[in-house]
Amino acid sequence: HDLSPQPGTAAWPVGEVRALTMPMAVDSNTPAGVYPVIIGVYTLTAGGQFDRLQMVTAEGRLTDDFFVLAQVRAE
Repeated sequence: HDLSPQPGTAAWPVGEVRALTMPMAVDSNTPAGVYPVIIGVYTLTAGGQFDRLQMVTAEGRLTDDFFVLAQVRAE
């Protein structure tokens, strides 16, 4: 699910924590198993496209462009 919070995140004060509620629907045909719940954050480019931001380690190394929040089990 994609969400564009209003006002946009550029208007959020630095350091302020905000909660976002996201729906999570599971298709009834989903095979049983354990699935990761991931999040990604995007930035709007000068050309109007969206680029997914990469995470940065404490050493400054770029890593994945998503974060695993949790794992859920479908039965």
